[in-house]
Amino acid sequence: MKILIKNKKWNIFLGNTTTLECDVIQREGLFYIQFEYDKKLFKIKSKNIDNTLRYLEDMFVGIELRKELNSRIAV
Repeated sequence: MKILIKNKKWNIFLGNTTTLECDVIQREGLFYIQFEYDKKLFKIKSKNIDNTLRYLEDMFVGIELRKELNSRIAV
């Protein structure tokens, strides 16, 4: 996972093909993460941003692998 912060936007690179452009706000010890994926808006509230980002990475890498396997089977 790589994170690039530019113009108050967090660009999070997960796996080989997934990039999330997130708004991250910290308020009163909580992190509020908002991003769009597959034309849907996701909002996450977290006390531990490290664990949350690690979970998102595992989830999106898993999705990426399933898509790759499905494309190989379809061919």
